[in-house]
Formats: sequence, C-alpha cells, structure tokens
Amino acid sequence: MIDPQSLEYLRCPIDPQREATLVLEEHIRVYCSNCRVQFKTREGMINLIPQEAILPDGCERLERLPCQKRGSASKPQA
Repeated sequence: MIDPQSLEYLRCPIDPQREATLVLEEHIRVYCSNCRVQFKTREGMINLIPQEAILPDGCERLERLPCQKRGSASKPQA
C-alpha cells in the first residue's frame, strides 16, 4: 500500500518544471496532477520511469503532453 504522505515529497518526473504533484487515487493509482499520466505501482512502490507510464487518452507520445510543449517553449533556442 502506498503511503499518501510520501507523495508530498514526489513530483512528476515528466514535468520539466517539476511543479506537478502526484495524486493517489483509490490507494492504487498514482497520476500527475497536471497531465494525468498514470504511473504503475507494484507492491507499494511507484514506478516513476516516464517511458513505462500510462499516457492519458488521446496522447500517443510523451512529447505530446501539454507539460512537454510548455517546457520546450521556455527553453532558449541554440
């Protein structure tokens, strides 16, 4: 079981700004408060590997998430 208090210290690893928090739903689902990406859990541990996350409906790639578009817009051009 995931300890809800431990989520206070974690941030979504996909959010370039590291502002999005993780939300626990029904004691088993963990998702990003901004983009709604869901992170898998196993035996009370959260898998925060972005490539293994479950993308929200209508999004087929990590690069298409709103937080990724927003993050790339704030990066200086080379």
